[in-house]
Amino acid sequence: MKTDRVLVTGADQHQALAVIRGLGLAGIFVVAASPTSRCIGFASRYARETALYTSPHVDIERFIADIIEIVQRHQITMIVPAVESTLVALDRYRERIEQHAVLAAPDSATLDWAVDKLKTIETAEQLGVPVPRTHCSDDLEETLTKTRDFRFPVALKPRGNSLHATTLNQLGFKVKYARTPAELEQLLCSLQPGGVLPMVQEYVYGIGVCVAALFERGRPVVLLPYQRVRELPLT
Repeated sequence: MKTDRVLVTGADQHQALAVIRGLGLAGIFVVAASPTSRCIGFASRYARETALYTSPHVDIERFIADIIEIVQRHQITMIVPAVESTLVALDRYRERIEQHAVLAAPDSATLDWAVDKLKTIETAEQLGVPVPRTHCSDDLEETLTKTRDFRFPVALKPRGNSLHATTLNQLGFKVKYARTPAELEQLLCSLQPGGVLPMVQEYVYGIGVCVAALFERGRPVVLLPYQRVRELPLT
């Protein structure tokens, strides 16, 4: 399929701006889309058209309907979800979406491994990659017992994206910290009414070192190792 009209979601984020620029420089017609009209992607000269959609965090069904309407209106042939929330939401409705345009995303099974932090950690352990001690359970007493001998402080993180099928949650944060077992218990008790508890992981001091990769059918095309100069949150 000729991909001469591409829809890029998440135009309010810097990574989407990079995608918009890259595609535009390659001569591809780019439609930049975002849940808000005040965004950096809309200001790019490489965004030939712009479009608004409902945030998937607000109403995922409305989001999908909006994306399909944008695709039809602009005759889009490929969708590039540049932010995780839209990637996960579009994957959940992949069958409907791909009746209208190609979704530039890995298959659902591969995405599940990438989004689910617990699966990532288990895979690393199987491959002999050192990982911080981690416990994940929705049972409060079990979590407190299993983490009793953890080195503190510990980090509390959602298992994965709040919209993803296997990691659905309403925790509403990326990371929290507990300096003592008592703080951990207090935090977990405050979160328990939601039904899903976060992962508890020993805190590791240091710098963030990453490898970004572009793969084609399992073959690495580009590998870019780098050190993160800034972190969010800064802790």
